[in-house]
Amino acid sequence: MKEIPPVVYQLVSLTTLYLRFNRLVVVESGIGNLRLLERLSLRENKIKDLPAVIGQLVHLVTLDVSHNNITSIPREIGNCVQMTSLDLQHNDIPEIPDTIGNLTEMTRLGLRYNQLSVVPASLANCTKIDEFNIEGNNDNLLHCLKMLNNVTLSRNNFEHFPTGPPKQFAAVQTFIMEHNKVIKIPFGAFSKAKFLTKLNMKENQIAALPLDFGSWVSLVELNLGTNQLSRLPEDIQWLTNLEVLILSNNLLRRLPRGLGELKKLRVY
Repeated sequence: MKEIPPVVYQLVSLTTLYLRFNRLVVVESGIGNLRLLERLSLRENKIKDLPAVIGQLVHLVTLDVSHNNITSIPREIGNCVQMTSLDLQHNDIPEIPDTIGNLTEMTRLGLRYNQLSVVPASLANCTKIDEFNIEGNNDNLLHCLKMLNNVTLSRNNFEHFPTGPPKQFAAVQTFIMEHNKVIKIPFGAFSKAKFLTKLNMKENQIAALPLDFGSWVSLVELNLGTNQLSRLPEDIQWLTNLEVLILSNNLLRRLPRGLGELKKLRVY
Protein backbone atom coordinates (compact mmCIF):
# COMPACT_ATOMS: atom_id res chain seq x y z
CA MET A 1 0.00 0.00 0.00
CA LYS A 2 1.61 3.25 -1.20
CA GLU A 3 -1.07 5.67 -0.07
CA ILE A 4 -3.63 5.87 2.69
CA PRO A 5 -7.04 4.88 1.27
CA PRO A 6 -9.27 7.99 1.05
CA VAL A 7 -11.98 6.24 3.06
CA VAL A 8 -9.69 6.33 6.11
CA TYR A 9 -9.85 10.13 6.11
CA GLN A 10 -13.62 9.86 6.50
CA LEU A 11 -13.47 7.87 9.74
CA VAL A 12 -13.80 10.94 11.89
CA SER A 13 -14.43 9.01 15.12
CA LEU A 14 -11.08 7.18 15.02
CA THR A 15 -8.95 7.48 18.13
CA THR A 16 -6.25 5.00 17.07
CA LEU A 17 -4.70 4.56 13.62
CA TYR A 18 -1.84 2.12 12.97
CA LEU A 19 -0.54 1.93 9.39
CA ARG A 20 2.87 0.51 10.15
CA PHE A 21 5.06 -1.61 7.87
CA ASN A 22 3.62 -0.54 4.53
CA ARG A 23 5.02 1.39 1.58
CA LEU A 24 3.30 4.70 2.20
CA VAL A 25 5.07 7.60 0.54
CA VAL A 26 2.70 10.44 1.38
CA VAL A 27 0.24 11.51 4.06
CA GLU A 28 -2.54 13.61 2.54
CA SER A 29 -4.04 16.68 4.18
CA GLY A 30 -7.16 14.60 4.83
CA ILE A 31 -5.44 13.32 7.97
CA GLY A 32 -6.53 16.60 9.51
CA ASN A 33 -10.12 15.37 9.45
CA LEU A 34 -9.34 12.83 12.16
CA ARG A 35 -9.60 15.35 14.97
CA LEU A 36 -10.17 12.73 17.68
CA LEU A 37 -6.98 10.76 17.02
CA GLU A 38 -4.98 10.01 20.15
CA ARG A 39 -2.53 7.42 18.79
CA LEU A 40 -1.04 7.54 15.30
CA SER A 41 1.67 5.17 14.10
CA LEU A 42 3.11 5.38 10.59
CA ARG A 43 6.46 3.77 11.31
CA GLU A 44 8.35 1.63 8.79
CA ASN A 45 7.07 3.33 5.61
CA LYS A 46 8.65 5.60 3.00
CA ILE A 47 7.07 8.91 3.96
CA LYS A 48 9.13 12.02 3.16
CA ASP A 49 7.04 14.80 4.71
CA LEU A 50 4.27 15.35 7.22
CA PRO A 51 1.49 17.79 6.28
CA ALA A 52 0.99 20.97 8.30
CA VAL A 53 -2.53 19.79 9.18
CA ILE A 54 -0.93 17.35 11.61
CA GLY A 55 -1.24 20.29 14.00
CA GLN A 56 -5.02 19.92 13.91
CA LEU A 57 -4.76 16.61 15.74
CA VAL A 58 -4.77 18.32 19.10
CA HIS A 59 -5.76 15.16 21.00
CA LEU A 60 -2.67 13.21 19.89
CA VAL A 61 -0.91 11.55 22.78
CA THR A 62 1.53 9.39 20.80
CA LEU A 63 2.93 9.92 17.32
CA ASP A 64 5.32 7.38 15.80
CA VAL A 65 6.76 8.18 12.36
CA SER A 66 10.08 6.43 12.91
CA HIS A 67 11.88 4.51 10.17
CA ASN A 68 10.72 6.64 7.25
CA ASN A 69 12.44 9.11 4.91
CA ILE A 70 11.13 12.25 6.57
CA THR A 71 13.19 15.40 5.89
CA SER A 72 11.16 18.02 7.75
CA ILE A 73 8.75 18.39 10.64
CA PRO A 74 6.03 21.08 10.33
CA ARG A 75 5.96 23.89 12.89
CA GLU A 76 2.34 23.04 13.52
CA ILE A 77 3.47 19.99 15.51
CA GLY A 78 3.61 22.43 18.40
CA ASN A 79 -0.19 22.54 18.48
CA CYS A 80 -0.34 18.93 19.69
CA VAL A 81 0.14 19.96 23.29
CA GLN A 82 -1.25 16.73 24.81
CA MET A 83 1.49 14.62 23.23
CA THR A 84 3.55 12.53 25.63
CA SER A 85 5.55 10.42 23.14
CA LEU A 86 7.05 11.54 19.83
CA ASP A 87 9.18 9.07 17.87
CA LEU A 88 11.14 10.54 14.96
CA GLN A 89 14.11 8.18 14.96
CA HIS A 90 15.66 6.73 11.80
CA ASN A 91 14.71 9.52 9.38
CA ASP A 92 16.63 12.26 7.53
CA ILE A 93 15.57 15.23 9.65
CA PRO A 94 18.15 18.07 9.75
CA GLU A 95 16.33 20.28 12.26
CA ILE A 96 13.44 20.32 14.70
CA PRO A 97 11.09 23.35 14.80
CA ASP A 98 11.28 25.48 17.91
CA THR A 99 7.55 24.96 18.45
CA ILE A 100 8.43 21.56 19.90
CA GLY A 101 8.93 23.47 23.13
CA ASN A 102 5.13 23.71 23.37
CA LEU A 103 4.90 19.96 24.01
CA THR A 104 5.40 20.28 27.74
CA GLU A 105 3.63 16.99 28.55
CA MET A 106 6.13 14.98 26.52
CA THR A 107 8.03 12.31 28.44
CA ARG A 108 9.70 10.51 25.52
CA LEU A 109 11.36 11.97 22.43
CA GLY A 110 13.13 9.69 19.94
CA LEU A 111 15.61 11.52 17.70
CA ARG A 112 18.36 9.00 17.09
CA TYR A 113 19.74 8.39 13.61
CA ASN A 114 18.75 11.59 11.86
CA GLN A 115 20.83 14.43 10.41
CA LEU A 116 20.51 16.79 13.36
CA SER A 117 23.31 19.22 14.18
CA VAL A 118 21.33 21.27 16.72
CA VAL A 119 18.15 20.97 18.73
CA PRO A 120 16.10 24.09 19.59
CA ALA A 121 16.66 25.75 22.93
CA SER A 122 12.89 25.65 23.47
CA LEU A 123 13.23 21.91 24.12
CA ALA A 124 14.30 22.91 27.62
CA ASN A 125 10.62 23.69 28.27
CA CYS A 126 9.87 19.97 28.03
CA THR A 127 10.91 19.25 31.58
CA LYS A 128 9.02 15.94 31.82
CA ILE A 129 11.25 14.20 29.26
CA ASP A 130 12.96 11.29 30.97
CA GLU A 131 14.46 9.64 27.90
CA PHE A 132 16.63 11.65 25.48
CA ASN A 133 18.35 9.61 22.79
CA ILE A 134 20.28 11.38 20.02
CA GLU A 135 22.50 8.50 19.01
CA GLY A 136 23.80 8.66 15.44
CA ASN A 137 23.37 12.37 14.74
CA ASN A 138 25.91 15.17 14.40
CA ASP A 139 27.79 17.29 16.93
CA ASN A 140 26.58 19.92 19.40
CA LEU A 141 23.22 18.55 20.43
CA LEU A 142 22.74 18.62 24.19
CA HIS A 143 20.86 21.48 25.84
CA CYS A 144 20.29 21.79 29.55
CA LEU A 145 17.37 19.44 30.25
CA LYS A 146 17.28 19.34 34.01
CA MET A 147 14.99 16.40 34.68
CA LEU A 148 16.41 13.75 32.34
CA ASN A 149 16.58 10.21 33.68
CA ASN A 150 18.20 8.45 30.72
CA VAL A 151 20.64 10.10 28.31
CA THR A 152 22.12 8.41 25.23
CA LEU A 153 24.68 10.36 23.19
CA SER A 154 26.35 7.44 21.42
CA ARG A 155 27.92 7.59 17.95
CA ASN A 156 27.92 11.36 17.49
CA ASN A 157 31.67 11.97 16.98
CA PHE A 158 31.72 14.16 20.10
CA GLU A 159 35.24 15.27 20.94
CA HIS A 160 34.22 16.95 24.19
CA PHE A 161 31.93 16.12 27.06
CA PRO A 162 28.66 18.11 26.85
CA THR A 163 28.96 21.59 28.31
CA GLY A 164 26.54 22.90 30.89
CA PRO A 165 26.15 23.08 34.67
CA PRO A 166 26.31 19.85 36.71
CA LYS A 167 22.62 20.23 37.62
CA GLN A 168 21.71 19.16 34.08
CA PHE A 169 22.40 15.60 35.21
CA ALA A 170 20.78 15.93 38.64
CA ALA A 171 18.10 13.34 37.89
CA VAL A 172 20.10 11.13 35.51
CA GLN A 173 20.13 7.42 36.27
CA THR A 174 21.72 6.16 33.03
CA PHE A 175 24.30 8.04 30.96
CA ILE A 176 25.57 6.43 27.75
CA MET A 177 28.16 8.15 25.56
CA GLU A 178 29.94 5.25 23.91
CA HIS A 179 31.56 5.34 20.47
CA ASN A 180 32.68 8.98 20.47
CA LYS A 181 36.03 10.79 20.62
CA VAL A 182 35.83 12.25 24.12
CA ILE A 183 39.26 12.76 25.68
CA LYS A 184 38.19 13.56 29.25
CA ILE A 185 35.27 13.78 31.67
CA PRO A 186 35.46 17.23 33.25
CA PHE A 187 35.79 17.73 36.99
CA GLY A 188 32.36 18.17 38.58
CA ALA A 189 30.40 16.82 35.60
CA PHE A 190 28.56 14.33 37.82
CA SER A 191 28.80 16.21 41.11
CA LYS A 192 25.00 16.59 41.23
CA ALA A 193 24.22 13.16 39.74
CA LYS A 194 23.16 11.49 42.98
CA PHE A 195 21.00 8.94 41.16
CA LEU A 196 23.51 7.89 38.50
CA THR A 197 23.74 4.09 38.52
CA LYS A 198 24.99 3.32 35.01
CA LEU A 199 27.78 5.13 33.16
CA ASN A 200 28.96 3.86 29.78
CA MET A 201 31.90 5.72 28.20
CA LYS A 202 33.43 2.84 26.27
CA GLU A 203 35.22 3.37 22.95
CA ASN A 204 36.36 6.94 23.51
CA GLN A 205 39.83 8.41 23.99
CA ILE A 206 39.79 9.07 27.73
CA ALA A 207 43.32 9.10 29.15
CA ALA A 208 42.57 9.99 32.77
CA LEU A 209 39.63 10.20 35.16
CA PRO A 210 38.68 13.42 36.99
CA LEU A 211 39.86 14.10 40.53
CA ASP A 212 36.34 13.74 41.89
CA PHE A 213 36.00 10.24 40.44
CA GLY A 214 35.68 8.82 43.96
CA SER A 215 32.49 10.82 44.55
CA TRP A 216 30.46 8.83 41.99
CA VAL A 217 29.29 6.63 44.83
CA SER A 218 25.87 5.74 43.40
CA LEU A 219 27.37 3.89 40.42
CA VAL A 220 26.41 0.26 40.01
CA GLU A 221 27.75 -0.25 36.48
CA LEU A 222 30.80 1.49 34.98
CA ASN A 223 32.08 0.77 31.48
CA LEU A 224 35.37 2.43 30.51
CA GLY A 225 36.45 -0.22 28.03
CA THR A 226 38.51 0.69 24.95
CA ASN A 227 39.94 4.02 26.06
CA GLN A 228 43.46 5.29 26.77
CA LEU A 229 43.56 4.87 30.54
CA SER A 230 47.03 4.12 31.92
CA ARG A 231 46.02 4.17 35.58
CA LEU A 232 42.96 3.88 37.76
CA PRO A 233 42.65 6.21 40.78
CA GLU A 234 42.89 4.69 44.27
CA ASP A 235 39.62 6.52 44.97
CA ILE A 236 37.81 3.70 43.24
CA GLN A 237 37.60 2.16 46.71
CA TRP A 238 34.76 4.59 47.51
CA LEU A 239 32.53 3.24 44.72
CA THR A 240 31.22 0.55 47.01
CA ASN A 241 27.98 0.02 45.08
CA LEU A 242 29.79 -1.10 41.94
CA GLU A 243 28.68 -4.47 40.64
CA VAL A 244 29.96 -4.22 37.07
CA LEU A 245 33.31 -2.70 36.09
CA ILE A 246 34.64 -2.98 32.52
CA LEU A 247 38.20 -1.79 31.78
CA SER A 248 39.19 -3.97 28.82
CA ASN A 249 41.36 -2.58 26.01
CA ASN A 250 43.07 0.21 27.92
CA LEU A 251 46.74 0.85 28.75
CA LEU A 252 46.58 -0.25 32.39
CA ARG A 253 49.69 -1.95 33.82
CA ARG A 254 48.48 -2.36 37.37
CA LEU A 255 45.29 -2.03 39.38
CA PRO A 256 44.80 0.01 42.56
CA ARG A 257 44.67 -1.80 45.90
CA GLY A 258 41.36 -0.11 46.64
CA LEU A 259 39.73 -2.39 44.10
CA GLY A 260 39.64 -5.00 46.84
CA GLU A 261 37.15 -2.89 48.79
CA LEU A 262 34.45 -3.36 46.15
CA LYS A 263 32.67 -6.26 47.82
CA LYS A 264 29.64 -6.10 45.50
CA LEU A 265 31.68 -6.42 42.32
CA ARG A 266 30.49 -9.43 40.32
CA VAL A 267 31.54 -8.60 36.73
CA TYR A 268 35.05 -7.42 36.05
